[in-house]
Amino acid sequence: MNRSTNSTVSGSPSVVPFDMSILQIVMFLNSKVLLLQIIFGCGGNILNLVVLLSRAMRSRTNLIFAAMAFADLFFLILHIPSVLFFIGTIRDAPWYRNGFSQVIAGILNWFSASSIWFMMYATIERVQVFRSPFRTSKRSASTRFFLTLFSIAFFCLLLTIVHFINPKTRAASKYARYVVYIHMIFVVIIPMFLSTSLNILLVCALRRNSMPLRMLNDSHVHKSLIVQRTRTERKVTAMVTVILSSFIACNAPGAVVFVMKESDDHFDESRRHILMQAICNSLAVTGKVLNFLLFCLSSEHFRALLKKRLCYLFRLHHDSSRRQNMSTTATKTFSVPLNDL
Repeated sequence: MNRSTNSTVSGSPSVVPFDMSILQIVMFLNSKVLLLQIIFGCGGNILNLVVLLSRAMRSRTNLIFAAMAFADLFFLILHIPSVLFFIGTIRDAPWYRNGFSQVIAGILNWFSASSIWFMMYATIERVQVFRSPFRTSKRSASTRFFLTLFSIAFFCLLLTIVHFINPKTRAASKYARYVVYIHMIFVVIIPMFLSTSLNILLVCALRRNSMPLRMLNDSHVHKSLIVQRTRTERKVTAMVTVILSSFIACNAPGAVVFVMKESDDHFDESRRHILMQAICNSLAVTGKVLNFLLFCLSSEHFRALLKKRLCYLFRLHHDSSRRQNMSTTATKTFSVPLNDL
């Protein structure tokens, strides 16, 4: 979603008390709340990457989730200048006002769009698993798969490139206006309809659970392996369904406000509309923060592997510190002054 950072604070200082309270809410959401979201969101996405990139979790769907975690991580990191702006640290900095904030806005929209379409890709993968379990079970992370991830990121960059342009310059060009409409269709409207449709398909697939019935007809496959695989697929699909539902809940309000903003040239003149944008932006960022909690709550395997990885990293750090201390002690032991010999 677009962030209206500069337009939020630009206004006459002599406003009525009600407007002042709205401005205080906007400042609170974009400073204290956003800072907490950045801290927890970055920590959560880093832990997601620690688990998703481990050998035990390395699958096509998890690699897509890892790409989404990378996009969400950088999306949150790039909100740090926004926090510094609202608390006043860089509010009057010329380097921030003269172009840098617009570059950040463009990159933010790029990472946000990439995260959205990575989510779509992961959901399509889950739907294909239920439609063709035998064919999809043999699919690996091939070169074509990584080229698809790269193509998604590049396509999202092309869609959001208009946000690197100053809004005033953008408003003066009718072609830029068309590009904004294309962005609105492919990054807002289509993902909302597609994610809702895919979510319904996944819920129906979970209820039907037709996959084991088809596989049990095959006498060449052992029943216990089928049951184990089915349980795994159901857990992964349930996790995708929960994450997708959270995504819809956190991004649908922002999608509606974005459409309203692009259809009304005077939308930013109302402080109530600015408050709506601030709340929707906060919801969208919350969606990036919630992914780690949703992974933990919906996957017992994820929790167990996270605990194992953290214990391993802690033990590795502890052993390294211990070896360093032993090395220091050994050095002191052999560095005996000559007059003591």
